[in-house]
Amino acid sequence: MAPPEPHASLARPSTAAVVPHRSVHPRRLAALEPPPVTLGNYPLLPHSRNGYFFADFHVQTHVFPAAFPRCPSGIWSPPPLRESPEERKRRIHEVVALSSALKEAQEQGRDSRVPLRQVYWTVANRYFRRSCPTTSGLTLVFLHGIGGHKETWEPTLKRLLELSATGNSAFTIDEIWALECVQHGDSGLLNEQVMGDTFDCAEYARDATNFLLSYLPECTNLAPGLLPTNLPRVPERETLQRKSNGVCGRTIVGIGHSIGACSLVYPAVEYPALFSSLILVESFTIPEFIKHQDAHRRNEALSLSRRYVWSSREDAEQYLLKSPYYRDWDARVLKKFIQYGLVDLPGGGVRTKTHPFLESLMYFERRVVYETWELLESIDPSIPMHWVWGGRSGRQGGQSVQAQTTFRRGPNSTNDYHSDVGHLFPQEAPDLLASDIHRFLLNTYRVGRSRL
Repeated sequence: MAPPEPHASLARPSTAAVVPHRSVHPRRLAALEPPPVTLGNYPLLPHSRNGYFFADFHVQTHVFPAAFPRCPSGIWSPPPLRESPEERKRRIHEVVALSSALKEAQEQGRDSRVPLRQVYWTVANRYFRRSCPTTSGLTLVFLHGIGGHKETWEPTLKRLLELSATGNSAFTIDEIWALECVQHGDSGLLNEQVMGDTFDCAEYARDATNFLLSYLPECTNLAPGLLPTNLPRVPERETLQRKSNGVCGRTIVGIGHSIGACSLVYPAVEYPALFSSLILVESFTIPEFIKHQDAHRRNEALSLSRRYVWSSREDAEQYLLKSPYYRDWDARVLKKFIQYGLVDLPGGGVRTKTHPFLESLMYFERRVVYETWELLESIDPSIPMHWVWGGRSGRQGGQSVQAQTTFRRGPNSTNDYHSDVGHLFPQEAPDLLASDIHRFLLNTYRVGRSRL
């Protein structure tokens, strides 16, 4: 398959080019229960925003309980902030060996531990119009990838809002929610002391489902202004109604990157009425037949080895600018990471909000990426799906597998392919991604095609 030019699309593969796959017997999401908390039990946010964002959009930070209960896990104790190179090397070797064994036991059904009934918390940013009520436009829900955080999306969001404000836009964005995975960013700071030693990435999908079913505010409660910081749980009758009929008054577009894109697949299969459309950016949905290409715990070790403590923000910035991992990031995204992805330490210095160990737990995942690939064909064909691919990405099996993935669901699937962008698409090319999203929304919600 010849490399497409930038802004090209991958073609539907021929029947002969489609590689057969074996079923991995995908699971359904574990049931959600109301958590044993009240609004008075909510924790204080480690960092909260409430003010101007862009144009007539403002941003406000919110907190609410994550999916409950959690997957089985043991107790994790954070390592010392500072250790010698020898101590660090030995610890990483031991962690990779132990975490691999625990994860493989979990994925093979050999983990006899019981689900954790510890309440975790999700932190999210809401970007909303102050000039008019939120009643008729689109609600965009963003899920970041491993190593990202809710503010990773902001350069993309600003460009998207700029494009959608032009006179030829046939749709209106009323509200945007950027959710943070439970061990990343501010969510990670709230949960770090109670996080377990094993993570099932299907929990990220349960957290997104939990938000859409039980914590996304009803439109009737909205006004051109603020919501309470602590989001209350909607009435149970409303949750039941959303499962079959969707969120009344909202047209929801799910947008995810990497494992965040995977996390939209499960709820789209189980509760298709929740989504009007899906945009999957470098989705880490891969077929079982390329599992031999999985890095053998290399990404996990690299994540554990990544430096996360510095003497100051200035020191961190100088280090990050020279780091090969961050070298291809757009300067605006890196600035957001320094501003919102780091936290001051009590004794001086800074560290990443996301602890490397908790980030690495997601890299140990194998089952979810195969399950969600197989489940793609079960997504309701009436839901438009758009894929955004990077040609320099090595995580999705190359163009032939990306093409088979794109059209696995068959009808109502489109894609953009960019040969010069890598897997970290939102970090590397936010303006390009915003253009792709905007073009898809124009094509999907123009007059006569709208699902509003």
